[in-house]
Formats: sequence, structure tokens, C-alpha cells
Amino acid sequence: MPAPKPLSIAIVSPSSSAPAMFPHVYAYGLRSIIEKLDSVVTEYPSTTEEADQPHKAKDLMAAFADPEVEAIFATIGGDNQKDLIPLLKPGVFTANPKPFFGYSDNTHFHNYLWKLGVPSYYGGSVMTQFAMPGKTDEYTMKSVRSGLKNEKNIILKHASTFAEGDANWNDEKFYFRQKRYLPAPTVEWDGTETVNGIAWGGCLESLCEITEFPDAEKMKGIVLIIETSEEMPTAPKVQKMLKTLEKHKILSQAAAVLVGIPKAESRMAETSDGEKTTYRNAQHDIIKKTIRAYNSHAPIVLNLNFGHTDPQAIIPLGRPILVDSYSKLVVLNYEKVIAPPKPKPEAAVVTDEETAYEEE
Repeated sequence: MPAPKPLSIAIVSPSSSAPAMFPHVYAYGLRSIIEKLDSVVTEYPSTTEEADQPHKAKDLMAAFADPEVEAIFATIGGDNQKDLIPLLKPGVFTANPKPFFGYSDNTHFHNYLWKLGVPSYYGGSVMTQFAMPGKTDEYTMKSVRSGLKNEKNIILKHASTFAEGDANWNDEKFYFRQKRYLPAPTVEWDGTETVNGIAWGGCLESLCEITEFPDAEKMKGIVLIIETSEEMPTAPKVQKMLKTLEKHKILSQAAAVLVGIPKAESRMAETSDGEKTTYRNAQHDIIKKTIRAYNSHAPIVLNLNFGHTDPQAIIPLGRPILVDSYSKLVVLNYEKVIAPPKPKPEAAVVTDEETAYEEE
């Protein structure tokens, strides 16, 4: 019996050019993704170079357009992806939908795909989850595989331990330094309803930088996904960002809100264990207070395993999530990405924008 065909994965850097700055970290993560997912990878020129946004956009579109590529993984996040979005051609993605993995600044691209009706997976970057010091988290790898296998009705289980510190990438042997794992904060439920809605969201800081939100009508009944980054925004800043979302009626229209464990340790801030607990509690209090000012019924679930801490559950954006307050369960669905039906020839309308990339 022939061996299973390796999974064909494209690796892209649609945000930071960190692989060019830390090639040893990227190489470690690349080796891990090949081994853990039994895959062959395609790297584009801008993946490992200090490339500008037009080149990054071109390679991202090439990865989606390549019929051999089955899934796409971002190397890492960053802070400049919002400038890449206007350079993309929507027809490339609607004609070639496929799983895209990434988080943090990749929130911008997730939102872009969501508006096009293309599902994507929030989490699983090459230089973080796959370049985990010591060893990769099996919790995370199992979640990645669930996405790649299009599994349904996956209960979002809570990990007993978690890590939030950053690896020292200036250390060439960083992969020997196991991260510090501590007992995970308890999942907190606020609300009693059970709902099923389409997931939308990502990193809160990036969400507030979005210039083109989905139509308000399409946002009715969403399951809002939010989490904060290593910038560790204060509670007042978190409140301000949430109010920014409400300008687009996102909080008031949400059927449920899922909140990742707030990252409370990074290279940017030295904090004691007590200070971390205080920080997380303050963020949770302001999230509940702010959301309840606009939405009295949506269940709010806090301290879930997604976002900037590890291990990391991969959240399927653009797919239904069940939030069962009675049974205290969150159920994810990773369904096969199916291309929308092509219009009949006589009804087809082809614009210059949709064909610009293919003609290059």
C-alpha cells in the first residue's frame, strides 16, 4: 500500500520579516512543521527576506493561486499588515479558498478573508507555535490537525497549564530553554444563554486598526473572538478599544464573546505572579463591564486557550461555534473550505481588479 501523500503547505510572511532577522528561529520552526504535519513546504521569496508590502502581497496571492498548495501558514505576526490589505485582489481568494493559519497582526488578513466568505484559522504561526522552545505543545498540534482534517464538533478543552513568556531569540540555542509553565487560570463564564454563531475577531489591538469592517448586517449574531498581545494594554485602553468596536455595533450584535487568556508577561514588562493575576482580573472586569453596557444577554467566556499564550487552540473564523452556557462547553467546527459556484458564462462579470494578478 503506497504511503500517504505529504501535505503541501505554503509558508508566507504577510506581516513582519522576522525570518530574515532570526533565521535560526525560522529554520527550527520550519523543520518542526515539516515533521509534525508530515508535509512538504513551499517558501516564497518574501518569506525569508526583508521584503516590501507589494512583494508580500504578490507572494500571498501566489500561495492561494497555486493548485498544489493545500494550506498556508504565516511565519509570525507584526504591526504592518494593514498596509498590505489594499494590495490584494479578491478574486484570487474567492476562486481558491484554502486554510490560512496565523494570529496577532494576521487579524487584518483574517478579516479580509471573512468579508469574502473564505474561512480561516486563527493561530498556529511557524516561529511561535512550531518553534516552541523545548518541544511543541501537543495540545496545539492536535488543534492544528483538527483544522487540517476538517473535523467537526470539537470541544474546546481547557489546558491545565499554560506559558506566556517570550523566548530569547538572540540566543542561538533558544530551543533548549523550555518555557515556564504554570497552572492555567480557570475558565470564567458570565451569562446563561446557549447560542450558535459564526466566529469573527482576533487580536484586539489589530481589530481596532481595521479600516473596512464587514457589513453590520452580516455581523448580527456573531461569536466575537478577542484576545490581547504582548503589548499588554491597560484596562482603560482595553475599554477604549472595545468601544471602538461598538462604533460598528459589534458588541451589541454579538451572540457570544470568547476571550483568550491575557498575556501578562513579555520582554516589554517584568511582572511578578501576583501582578499578572491582578492584570488579568482587571482586564476581565473591564471587558465584562463594557460589553454589558451594550449587551445584557450574550454569554462571555474568559481565560480560553487561544491567542498570545500557549498552548493554543486554533479558532475557525467564518465557521459556526456553539457556546453552551448550561453545559459550560464551547464547540468548534472546522469544515472543508469549498469554492463558491462559478457563475454561468453569460452572467460572468470580470473586472480588471480580479484579473490583474493573473495577468502579471
